[in-house]
Amino acid sequence: MPELTRTSGRSGPSPAERPGAAAGGRGGRLVVLRDRPRQLRPESEVAIAGLRLALAVATAAGGVLAIWVLGHLGFRLGAAASLGVPDLLAEPGQGLATGATMLMRSPQSIYLAALAEPLWIVLGFVAIALPASLLPLARPLVRGGPPASPAVLGLSAFGAALAALAGAGGVAWIASPVRSSWLTAMPATIAEAPEWVERLSIAAGIDLMLAIAMILWMIVALRLAIAPWLRWLTGSIVGAAVAIVLVGWAVSAATAANVHRPRLVVGTPGGEALLLGGTREHMVILRVAGAETALELRRPVDLQVRGRTSVARFIEPPAE
Repeated sequence: MPELTRTSGRSGPSPAERPGAAAGGRGGRLVVLRDRPRQLRPESEVAIAGLRLALAVATAAGGVLAIWVLGHLGFRLGAAASLGVPDLLAEPGQGLATGATMLMRSPQSIYLAALAEPLWIVLGFVAIALPASLLPLARPLVRGGPPASPAVLGLSAFGAALAALAGAGGVAWIASPVRSSWLTAMPATIAEAPEWVERLSIAAGIDLMLAIAMILWMIVALRLAIAPWLRWLTGSIVGAAVAIVLVGWAVSAATAANVHRPRLVVGTPGGEALLLGGTREHMVILRVAGAETALELRRPVDLQVRGRTSVARFIEPPAE
């Protein structure tokens, strides 16, 4: 009987000993080693990131410049004229301060306008809701893409006509006699002061809602599936309307903001007066004599400060 020896339980040759294993034949195993892929950031992505940062900075700078311009125009065309002193001086930073105050008082102006004239505010919300509802539906034509259906082209042309009519309506409101009757100069008697202040807030609130609606119509006009020449024509009409309405809002909002801005109460030989500012040669003070308001131009002199209040509170009639 032959001698038996212990061997491994594995029968047959090992994988390394199989024929063709070293050569990668049919009897061998193929081992694939996978390394984690490296994410390479091409130079184009770096350039795009820099372009986006530059665009964000330019947009922020343009927004600040727009606020300054609107604040300066509003003060010069609205606030100074409403106080009865069109040549009232303002510092270079006054435009930015006025523009920022206009933005901060925007919700309050809409609220005050809603309390005084609810119907006008309802119309304002309707004017905003109409272009806002068209924004998801407006899709411009894609070059090389599928052609739009005749129904889409017809509805887009109708939308362009609506945008042009909305722009014409916005300009008509800015030039309307109703709005002009609200933006008048400071009244000569304190009995008319509360109504004057209220009308300024109403005009500022309505102008703000109209400006928002015009901006939305501008976006809709540029996104419609219409011919390029019609898009540029509609965009030009609505763009001009946006500029006019924004200037109109700046006039009413700056006037309302300056009426409510705190000013110095100074002591004069004739009693307390409100210091409104100054011209190149005089200082401008507001005085209430009995039931009438009066503006006075005086040479610059030393004044005693008694406190701070706004024009709206200074000229309001006393409580009975």
